[in-house]
This record gives sequence, structure tokens and C-alpha cells, in this order.
Amino acid sequence: MCYIYASASLEFCSLAAMAYDRYVAICYPLQYSLIMNTGRVCKIISAVWGYSFINVLVLLSFVINLDFCGNVIDKVFCDYYLIIQLACSVSLTEKISDLFFAFLTMFVPFSLILFSYLKILTVCLKASKENTQKAISTCTPQIVSLSNLFLGSIFHFSDSRVDVSHAPDELRVMLSMYIFIIQPMLTPFMYGLKLPKIRQSCKIILFNHR
Repeated sequence: MCYIYASASLEFCSLAAMAYDRYVAICYPLQYSLIMNTGRVCKIISAVWGYSFINVLVLLSFVINLDFCGNVIDKVFCDYYLIIQLACSVSLTEKISDLFFAFLTMFVPFSLILFSYLKILTVCLKASKENTQKAISTCTPQIVSLSNLFLGSIFHFSDSRVDVSHAPDELRVMLSMYIFIIQPMLTPFMYGLKLPKIRQSCKIILFNHR
């Protein structure tokens, strides 16, 4: 559970860092190398990892000392909300602790991402058509990846809190694992297929076309 939730937090925080990088590259292109120097990049990476693991440690602090009256959850991986339901007695704070974690993990990075893209949008509206197209091309993979990640997160939270016992088992498993399988599979394609060498390699592999 610690690994799963730490990975999710890292993913959202990494997208926030990438959005800030795009913001600097598009809004301050001439000062990009000065602003995004090695020291600042190291600080951003350290903040992403540190913030993510602190989030997970705070989450685990709510559950580590609980006494459990069962050991079976109706899911294919360790889900915090369902584990809380197994506790013999649980306080209101512990019941809503995963919502607090979701706020720190999803909405705090999302607010930073939203701020960055609003700034980028402001610049694009004032720029030429060619520069606007370049900015859109640069940001599109990240926006798609972010949307895909949020969709997987919605599936994750709704699967735990909404009664879907009437749904086929295959569908429930697919939705619960969406964020761990579909999203990581699509991300390399979204970023990699923009590169001519990777597109050419894919043509060679799939169609034997040079």
C-alpha cells in the first residue's frame, strides 16, 4: 500500500513539476536556462520526492496502530479505505484521512498545474499563431497524461465507495487496475511518439517499413 500510494503521489507531483517547466519554457524562453538551472532542478526533484513520501507517512500514521477484525478486502490490491473498514473501531478522523491524503496528493499539485497552464494560456492568446501551435504541441502530451491519471484516480475512489457488486468481476478488476496498467502504458506513447526517431523505429517494428 505504501508503494502504491507513494507512486501515485510522485506521479501527480512530477506532472506539477513538468507543468512548471513548460510554464518557464513558454513564458520566459530567453531566461529558461537561467531560471531552470541545475540547482533549481535538483530542488524541484527533491521537493517532489520529499512531499510524496511525507504524504504517505502521514497517511500510514492513521492506520498503523489500528486493531483489525478481518483480513480480507474486495479488491485486487491494498486499498486504504477498505483497510480502514476492517478496523474494529475507527474514529471520524481516520475515516476521512484518505480524503485528506487525496487533497494533498491530487488537488495541491493540480492547483499548481492549473496555475501554470493558465499562465501559458494567457501568453498563447497574445502570441502569433505559429508560437501558439508550438505551445499546444508541447503541452498536449502532459494534458492527456494528466487527464488519464485523473480518470484512473476517479475509478479508484469510486470503486471503493460505490456499490458495484452488480458489475461483472472483469469490469471491476479492469477499472480498479486502470491507474496502474493503462495510464503507465499510454504515457510513453504520448511523449515518445512526438520524437521522429521513435516514430521511425515504431514503423520499422510494426510494418517493417524504412
